[in-house]
Amino acid sequence: MGGFNGSELATLSHSFASLGHSPSAPWLHAAMRAFHGALGSSATPPALAKMLHAMAHLRARPSRNWMQAVIADARRQIDGFTARELAVVLWSAVVMGHPPDAVFMSTWFVAAARRMASLQPEPALLALTALAATSEGATRPLPARFARLLVPHLQGMLPLLSAEQLCDVLRCLVALRVRPAEEWMADFESALESALPRLLDAERLGGLAWALGQMRYQPDRSCAAALMRAGGALLPGARAHDVGLLVWGLMRVELEAPPAWANELLRKAEAEGLSLPTPSTPAV
Repeated sequence: MGGFNGSELATLSHSFASLGHSPSAPWLHAAMRAFHGALGSSATPPALAKMLHAMAHLRARPSRNWMQAVIADARRQIDGFTARELAVVLWSAVVMGHPPDAVFMSTWFVAAARRMASLQPEPALLALTALAATSEGATRPLPARFARLLVPHLQGMLPLLSAEQLCDVLRCLVALRVRPAEEWMADFESALESALPRLLDAERLGGLAWALGQMRYQPDRSCAAALMRAGGALLPGARAHDVGLLVWGLMRVELEAPPAWANELLRKAEAEGLSLPTPSTPAV
């Protein structure tokens, strides 16, 4: 692959990922080796983001040295990334099991804050999910300036999000120890109530209940009713863990789940050979 430059390698790899084609492990290894040789020259910010995104979707297993070199080059060129590319770089690194170090993250937060106004819903959710999945949010709060820009920016896009995305947003914010203000939550409830009838994922609903329970935030009557209806519709296909989170979350916000839900929880836990689920943080 020595005949391809960094941008061409990234485009080729991304094309395979977009088409759902999975190259062989030797091909991926050769592509990553060739891309490593392009670092510092033809591996531009768009190429870096595209290559990382492709490798994440192709389930590549880059070495620690390869990832460190790519992330170091990304940090060197951090001001050349768009808001979307910054989100893609972070998400891809986390998905591949190589979350960037604190040195990179300090520059990433500054660059992402500068581009916040242009951050669209899809990359915003990628970045939020990646942050919640790393130790960044677990060990210390998000940088104050970044959080002050992120939370209202997310508020503005709430009406555009699907039910699944709304569940993810609140779950990730709570995992990052960010508690939105009352006005933010009112807008969230309004968007959620409209979207909940289209929710098809019981795991997302369990994560939402966990987040509300952690916040001790009780939704208003109409939103709570929509939450109950969604729970009843998704209950038959839900796992015991998700039902447990749903019941626990409702109890934490002083809402009573129907007695049938507790019976269903016991039945599912027994069928799955599990002890009753505990309210640990759901996977993000």
